[in-house]
Amino acid sequence: MKPSFALVGLLALLLAACGEDGGVVTPPDDDPPPMNPCVTQGCWSSMPALPDSLQDIQPVAIDGKIYVVGGIRGTDYFADGAVRKNMWVFDVAGRFWEEGPSFPGLRFRTAAAAVGKNLYVCGGIDDARGRLYATEQCHVYETEIALWSALPSMPANRSQFRAIAFEEKIYFFGGRVMPPGGIIVAGATNRVEVYNPQAFQWEAGFEMPQALVDVGLAVVDSLIYVIGGRTVTVGGANPLQAVADVHAYAPASETWYTRAPLPSPRADHGVAVLDGKIYVMGGELRTGFAASSNDRILTGTLVYDPAAEGWSSRARLPQGIHGTGAVTVGDRIYLPGGATRAFMNASDRHFSFSY
Repeated sequence: MKPSFALVGLLALLLAACGEDGGVVTPPDDDPPPMNPCVTQGCWSSMPALPDSLQDIQPVAIDGKIYVVGGIRGTDYFADGAVRKNMWVFDVAGRFWEEGPSFPGLRFRTAAAAVGKNLYVCGGIDDARGRLYATEQCHVYETEIALWSALPSMPANRSQFRAIAFEEKIYFFGGRVMPPGGIIVAGATNRVEVYNPQAFQWEAGFEMPQALVDVGLAVVDSLIYVIGGRTVTVGGANPLQAVADVHAYAPASETWYTRAPLPSPRADHGVAVLDGKIYVMGGELRTGFAASSNDRILTGTLVYDPAAEGWSSRARLPQGIHGTGAVTVGDRIYLPGGATRAFMNASDRHFSFSY
């Protein structure tokens, strides 16, 4: 007997309501739940606070630990006891701080970097010289034996500069070289110095395209990126001017390349690399050597994709921060300490960024 048209229609309706495997087809959700913004923009979280309020520091990560050496505390640049020599070590896995062997001198505005398991700290303002003069001294901390040792001094004293490791050498960029008059008459320099830890020797690198202090540094592939910073014009009405310039340095060929500038100028900011992209966070806009009502502390987080040569934004910091550096450990960026107001207002807050 041939099936009736009514029976055929009923079977068609039943098949339409079922999947090919016989399961019931669920209609699409007309109102899906909103996506967690941390997935696309990332999120900042509070971490255990530094044991001391510190700014003008450059944290360094070695084997899952973050090292913070020296720094200056409080709100008064010339206050007794403001400059520190403590070394604080944050254990990322255990989420706790502990104190390591103190640095050999009272220092802030140093430059620091790691090669292997060793921490190198050079230059900075030497408290023994009255906080107006930088030093050329350089030291290494060997983490495996917990010992500080002196190294050959830098070719010239330096402060407000940055360091980064690249292929077993340490590169130092910009800063201020102090003449006999000290910090008051010191402008910015475009010098690049290179330290070879294996040979215990200093070399001259190819000069920066611009004389800058308080730059940010990052390494991606074969290039060192120099990001932002500020010019210093001694004697002018507005001696400090933040810049948005970005340059990439190829040590192998001693060549500088211009890259897409920051969306806005900044100096004294944190920079770290996560998944091949460069993250820039916080920073300061200050035009004078002391704080003024026109100064701004930045909260923005920017991301640079070297492959696309473009910038985008991510979640803002919980508060504006400058005067510290950022490091990456695992899948997180860490930003300990720094200052929350222009010039000086040291903080013990510690943030981390992740998706």
